[in-house]
Amino acid sequence: MKKVVVTAFEPFDKAEVNPSYEAAKLLPKRIGEADIELIRLPVVFMKT
Repeated sequence: MKKVVVTAFEPFDKAEVNPSYEAAKLLPKRIGEADIELIRLPVVFMKT
C-alpha cells in the first residue's frame, strides 16, 4: 500500500486558522492507489 504524507502548519502568530492546513484538509483520503495522511505541524517561536 502506498502512502503520501502531507504536512501543513497549525495557526500561529495569534491567527485563528492557517490557510496551508485548511487547504490540505480538502484533499481526499485516497488518490489513486495511495492513502493520504495529513499531519498538522506545531509552530514554536524562540523556544529556549
